[in-house]
Amino acid sequence: MELKHMNIYHPLVLKKLFRLEFKSLLDFGCGYDLIELRALRKKFPKAKLSGFDWILNDMSFAYAEAFDIDLKKLDWNAGGLPYKDKSMDVCLSSATMICMKDVDTAIKEMKRIAKRYIVLVELQGEYKDFTTGESLETYNTTRIMRDYPKLFGLKFKKFDIPKEVWPGEGWIGESPGKILIAKL
Repeated sequence: MELKHMNIYHPLVLKKLFRLEFKSLLDFGCGYDLIELRALRKKFPKAKLSGFDWILNDMSFAYAEAFDIDLKKLDWNAGGLPYKDKSMDVCLSSATMICMKDVDTAIKEMKRIAKRYIVLVELQGEYKDFTTGESLETYNTTRIMRDYPKLFGLKFKKFDIPKEVWPGEGWIGESPGKILIAKL
């Protein structure tokens, strides 16, 4: 299975996800290429895999059909996502929380929908809008990652993303990013 546009950090995220026991997963801001969801389908052929994003295109929906993924075009800034309370074993946000206008709404939705785990991935540095190719303002991801336990009211296991894996520009400190996993 070839995964075009696969960033180098995705194998680390997948390695952590492969170790979790789950029957359902919702990817918050899955991106137009559905990278994690397509790879997870191979490892978990019977799991209910779902994702949503506002940047989805025709290719996204073709992938969703081919890989049996429930896909919706949604903007999660508004809240009120069409998923039942505690309906997904895992809620995943891979480098999307930092782009949220209203982080509190996003957090409430993840906590409402997640049954067993919340998995967050954040990277430091400059982000580009993949729909236009233009640079977005640089977010203070160090502060956001540091504040997740307080914002979520949960204890997270933290795993560094090594410099060799994410050699992006603009990060501060020893690790350019983190994978955070909270067991509920």
